[in-house]
Amino acid sequence: MACGPGDARRARDAFYGTLLSPTPNVRAIDPRIIKATEFYFRNRERDVDVAEVAGHVALSQAHFSRLFSKTVGVPPSRYRLWMRALEAARLVLQGKSVTEAAHGAGFADAAHFTRTYNRLMGSGGPRANMENMEVVICDDRWLGAPPAIG
Repeated sequence: MACGPGDARRARDAFYGTLLSPTPNVRAIDPRIIKATEFYFRNRERDVDVAEVAGHVALSQAHFSRLFSKTVGVPPSRYRLWMRALEAARLVLQGKSVTEAAHGAGFADAAHFTRTYNRLMGSGGPRANMENMEVVICDDRWLGAPPAIG
């Protein structure tokens, strides 16, 4: 599955734009999708199977994948990779080695993480771009955790 460097940003912006707009239309987002993104966030350090998340939100895998893609803007598998790549990048920026960060985010090895990061983010990895990165970690929302609703 090919994806461009802007796919993750567009998905995040669309998702949070709906949730955080001045007049949020919370009913527009199916609560099962919010629950799924929370599940992905809580399990970002491991390779969560789409079937597991679909079961967690009581949907068939096919229905979940269609609903997730329609709501978030990217398929669940791409969102999962994005979450894991961001977790590994966060660990690298905290001083972990690329290998430690890769393993900590559920990647098989540093090469797997680097390939995935380059494909998703369109760059040479978090260490190569640290001088040009502006990363602000205020709370879990940086990694994609949906804000609490209700």
